[in-house]
This record gives sequence, C-alpha cells and structure tokens, in this order.
Amino acid sequence: MNQPTYPTVYESLLNSFVEQQISVKVAHKIEKLARKFGQKLILDGNTYYAYPAPKDMASSSSEDIHGCGLSLRKAEYIQQASQLIVDGKPDLEHMKIHKRPEQIISELDDIKGIGVWTAELIMLEGMQRLGALLADDFGIRQVISRYYRDGTPIKSAEAREIAKVWGKF
Repeated sequence: MNQPTYPTVYESLLNSFVEQQISVKVAHKIEKLARKFGQKLILDGNTYYAYPAPKDMASSSSEDIHGCGLSLRKAEYIQQASQLIVDGKPDLEHMKIHKRPEQIISELDDIKGIGVWTAELIMLEGMQRLGALLADDFGIRQVISRYYRDGTPIKSAEAREIAKVWGKF
C-alpha cells in the first residue's frame, strides 16, 4: 500500500486535522468539506470538487465547518489555521525546503491544534518527507515493538531511536 500524499502542504494540513484521534475510515469527512467549501467542476456530466482553499476556510464560520461532521474544536482549529495561512504565517510551501525536521515541527507546532503527531503526518503526506516517523502513534509503536522488542510496549523516544537506523526508509 502506498502512503497517501497531497499536492499541497495545506491539503495535508486540512486532512491531518480531520484524521486526529479518529479512524482513517471516519476521516473521509474531508469529502464533505470539499463539497461544501471547494470549487466545483462539471466535466462530461460528472461533478468534481477541489480541496477548499485556505481563503475559503478562513472566511467560513466554525459552525459551518462543524456542520460537515467535525467537532467544533476541530472546526475552530481549521478556521484559525486557515486564517494564519492566508496571512502568510506560516508559509507552508516554503517549509518544504527546511533541512531539519525539528524546524518544521517547531513552526507547525505554533499553530493551535497541531502537535508533533500532526506535524509529522503533514511532513510525510504533504512534504513527502518519507523519513518522518509518527512515533507518537500507538499503532506504529505496536508494530515496531512487535518486530524489535518482542511485543514489549515502547515509548515514542524508543521508537524514534530504533527508526534512526532505517535512514530515509
């Protein structure tokens, strides 16, 4: 299975907010956001929707975003983060050139609602940084533990230490 990637860092950020602490199956509420806030294209009788642009999400109310099936808190995070991006703080696409992942995580962590897990997911899916490891993810730690520690539970720091030998893989 290939890791999903997104053409822009903003699309990854939007998707990452939706995926926080829920199953990936439920995370497909992103389609509701696209239908409500994204641009519509009708081609050969078929209707297609684009990801919403930051300006569209920033100018929407948290309640409208909440109406797409997201918690009010996530809706607020999306609206506020989108406004910051519209204002150019931060420049998500420019972050792709940062050499150090810690610098990217630090800048993304300044956005309310984004922590290390979300920042690493954005790096992986939106910046195609294949060396990003979502070590705070319980499922990933379980798999690493199974193969490297005979199933003994491990902490995020230990997962990161084990993964260092993997390099960009």
